Amino acid sequence: MSRRLRKIIGLTVTGIILAGLITGIVFVVINVTKNPLEGTWISTSDRGSYTFREDGSVKIYYPGDKLPVLETSYNGSLEGTYAYDKSEEVVSITLNVYSKEITALYTYNIENNTLTLTDTETDKSKAYSFLEVDKN
Repeated sequence: MSRRLRKIIGLTVTGIILAGLITGIVFVVINVTKNPLEGTWISTSDRGSYTFREDGSVKIYYPGDKLPVLETSYNGSLEGTYAYDKSEEVVSITLNVYSKEITALYTYNIENNTLTLTDTETDKSKAYSFLEVDKN
């Protein structure tokens, strides 16, 4: 094999390795910074849902469920805000209901496109299936 051919092969292999490393780094950065909650999640036990948006707003549909803190049944959608800590896997959700601001804190776990929210006060859990990323 000629010296020139070995050099071309060496440069090609080096280029492939660098491209693989760059792709891996980009994949890790995207997954580390991506909001794991973003999108619409539908309850696996009733018609309830959460839509977590990129801007920190959340829309929650309650199909007659009890509202956190107030323990009052509600049927309809509510808008609010949320903040999450990816490393601690906690999310706080703040809603204004009947002129009262309520904040609920949940731990969350996501496995196989299923979000499990556990209320830190009551220790009650509920599962939600991922539907789609909100386009609005």
